[in-house]
Amino acid sequence: MARAKEVQEKLSSSYPSLIKVMLPSHVTGGFWLGLPKGFCDLHLPKQDTAMVLEDESGKLYETKYLSEKTGLSAGWRGFSIAHKLLQGDVIVFHLVMPNRFMVYIVRSNAAAEVDGALGLKYEASNKQTPIYSKENIPHIKEEHIILEDVNSKETNIAPVKEEAEEDYNPISPAMDTHEEHEQTNSHVLLDSEMMPVLEESENERESFGSYFMNGIRLSDSILNFDKVNNLNDFSISVNGLIIDSEFSSYIRTKYYELCCSQKSFLHDHILEGLNYKLVSGIISETINIADAIRACKITTSQEHLVTWDKTLTAFEGLGMNVGFLRVRIDQLLSLSLKPEKKREAELKRNSIEEEIHSLLAKIIERRATMRQLEAEIRSLDADIEHMDKLFKEVASAPW
Repeated sequence: MARAKEVQEKLSSSYPSLIKVMLPSHVTGGFWLGLPKGFCDLHLPKQDTAMVLEDESGKLYETKYLSEKTGLSAGWRGFSIAHKLLQGDVIVFHLVMPNRFMVYIVRSNAAAEVDGALGLKYEASNKQTPIYSKENIPHIKEEHIILEDVNSKETNIAPVKEEAEEDYNPISPAMDTHEEHEQTNSHVLLDSEMMPVLEESENERESFGSYFMNGIRLSDSILNFDKVNNLNDFSISVNGLIIDSEFSSYIRTKYYELCCSQKSFLHDHILEGLNYKLVSGIISETINIADAIRACKITTSQEHLVTWDKTLTAFEGLGMNVGFLRVRIDQLLSLSLKPEKKREAELKRNSIEEEIHSLLAKIIERRATMRQLEAEIRSLDADIEHMDKLFKEVASAPW
């Protein structure tokens, strides 16, 4: 703790910093890292955003900052595992940009090695912070990069200190009374004024408390569908949170049946960092569409089938495994085309019949006209026979 305090004191005071002691919830299980609410209110964004962590070697990691819960969620697990963080390690966070922490790790079991590495980093931290772009951090999404020279801001923010917990005990539980007495009287004293919070901070307890009150709880381990033997073994986990309480027993049972049909969690590959409320809505709507598919008939409108397919296509784009439902909709659309083709053929037949009736009426009318003309022709033929004699008489008559 004393070494962590030294690290913090050597950092530039132009940018705020804080110290965190690693707890089991930070480095195992749910991998949730709560941050002091006062620090978040003063210095961090007011909405959920990507937060970049830069370690001592300059490697960058992207995490998800949840503003309402004031902590790091998606991505923190990867950072913790990559750096093999253990309970008792102490981390100094230095906020050098609105969405970027420089992170200094003080190991509880490797003092000399880490102190040497940090000594080099202290000097770098006091130099001008470079402007970041997608060229020098290609694995960070473009919309998450803030192109800003933080040294252009004239600020003077003192490092943020965390209050000590009354029940904090720096002595290992494995020590006996004699060892504890020797440690207490050692020349290396851990003054309570220098110690940040060891137990969960107040905002962490509030965050977890709100989860627990809503029935949301942290997942103890990564859920594997191969180990699900029945509905009692089935849990829906999103970003390390068990969200079974978000669903009615009917939806949960139906989702279990769908997952069993595919032998995997349908949301296994859903995009990391999506709000669990959004994911629960996607799962619920997937069940609604699956039920609608089951209940549809040959008379079901194709527009409904097309709408369901478009919705599932959007879910598929977010990583939801709903391809098998889309295949079923495609089959139903193909089958529904036959009645539609029949209706089209019937309409065409009726149109032709009407055209035939119209033509027959015209034929009858033309035949009547023909009979009239034939009668007129016969009358004229009789007149022409007498006209030849009359013509000659007129021609030879005396002048």
